[in-house]
Amino acid sequence: MHQHPEQKELTVAQAWAAERAVLQPVVAPFDGFHESEHAVSGTCLISFDRNRYSVSARVVRRAVQVRAYADRIVVRCDGEVVADHPRFFGRDRTIYDPWHHLPVLATKPGALRNGAPFQGWELPLALARLRHKPGTGDEADRRFVRVMAAVLDDGLEAVEAAVREALLAGTASDDVILNILARRREPPRPLTIVTPEDLALRHPPRADCNRYDSLRGSMQRHEMMAALTGLGLKGKAGAFDEAVTTSLQRKRTTMEVLTDLLRAEATHRHAASVRYRMSAARLPAVEDLDAFVFDDTPINEGLVRSLYSGSFLPGRRNVVLVGGTGTGKTHLATAITANVVRAGARGALLQNGGPGEPA
Repeated sequence: MHQHPEQKELTVAQAWAAERAVLQPVVAPFDGFHESEHAVSGTCLISFDRNRYSVSARVVRRAVQVRAYADRIVVRCDGEVVADHPRFFGRDRTIYDPWHHLPVLATKPGALRNGAPFQGWELPLALARLRHKPGTGDEADRRFVRVMAAVLDDGLEAVEAAVREALLAGTASDDVILNILARRREPPRPLTIVTPEDLALRHPPRADCNRYDSLRGSMQRHEMMAALTGLGLKGKAGAFDEAVTTSLQRKRTTMEVLTDLLRAEATHRHAASVRYRMSAARLPAVEDLDAFVFDDTPINEGLVRSLYSGSFLPGRRNVVLVGGTGTGKTHLATAITANVVRAGARGALLQNGGPGEPA
């Protein structure tokens, strides 16, 4: 019997018997581990106790916490478990989990055959059958890796189910499997609402937009447009749809809509009148007075600008420009005529005694 190290008058067995009655039972397994911090290498490995363990490629070159239990090694990063391996007590051993290297495999399909993490990979039954279906070679590896890469987004269970469905249909195409996964990602269709018999429509709906025009009054839109065009109100016809749409959006009054239509008609008629008078003037080309250079010429710029503004119209006088060839007579005459015609006057350009004839 050994003496208690602190209570000299008691043995260890006596102290245990005295304390045993007041001890509380353990309600959960004892989580006993030794934690240390390690850095993940570029090959998704950490070194611990002279062995190397793989971790998820998501934490490559980051600091992780390694919890060493008696029977396993758990690696955590930011509170999330990124690796869980059985503990190995030998030396110089590398323990892989191929799923940790799946993101790397998605970018380097050739590693499927030659990479150390994937040697002897024990795949689920459906994926193992698919592995040998596409054939051999680089193209077969790429097609298989396309399916495996979907595990990163859809999860292993969903991918395995899609592979089983494709194999049952007699195909091992990666496109078919990915299409099955895409269809399963779609949100479920809403449930069909059963319409009670009392709420059933007596008159089935018809896809006829003209029925809506009948709700706007006795005259439909196409009839109103034909009437406006027939009365020569082309400006109102052109602005009709926009005016009606704007009035509905802004809740405008009838008077405001009529005002917009009248303004559109006035603008249209003014533009048509200008076009007619410009055509009747028979100008060879419409020139701009600002483009004429008065410097170093004997031309009276003030007089020309006065004529350009139409100062000669109240007196009902004509304008005659006299000068040698190349002095700008046609340019000035065309600019003056075009400006007064735009202002509402009527005019014509006469050259060498004939309208529109070259000088």
